[in-house]
Amino acid sequence: MEWISNTNEKNKEKQKKWMQWLKEKEIMDKSDIIGTFETRSYENFKLWLLNESKWKNEIQESDIESICDAILIYTASVLFCFVFFCSLMHLHKYIHICLYILNQNVELKAYVIVNEKKTLIKLRQLTCDELFRRNLACLPEQDLQKIKMQNLKPKLVHIDGSIIESDEIVKKKFQKEPTFQFIWEK
Repeated sequence: MEWISNTNEKNKEKQKKWMQWLKEKEIMDKSDIIGTFETRSYENFKLWLLNESKWKNEIQESDIESICDAILIYTASVLFCFVFFCSLMHLHKYIHICLYILNQNVELKAYVIVNEKKTLIKLRQLTCDELFRRNLACLPEQDLQKIKMQNLKPKLVHIDGSIIESDEIVKKKFQKEPTFQFIWEK
């Protein structure tokens, strides 16, 4: 959802108020608000907040803009972007996989982009095995067959060239530079 923020002083105060309101919400409520914000147009989100949400009695139409700004600020502070490049040997193409993991305290959700097709996945935890499983599930069937036929084994490699072999290293490396590659070898 694209959003252009107003930054005058009155709006900044309203943004602070609604930022505090969002921070005080329970985890599931935050997930509901942010998820709805990200999946609906501005008009549909506004209608949902004013007519369908459980907060409809405490929100006015004039608050919507500040609430949207507060959500953008909140999610920007908890957004991590992970980019994976998966090169499959002898396939003559690259599969670009990009994970956007939103607020680990709410829910580990990720968007995986394979050949420009965006798919939402949920991660149970941030581990090597979980990343491999969830990302393999997003690959096209023909690529999976080629991987199987050629008996290719995946390796997770950090952008600096080091091989990632443990979950602790995954978490540590993700904090510093969240860019990784899947490398397929025999």
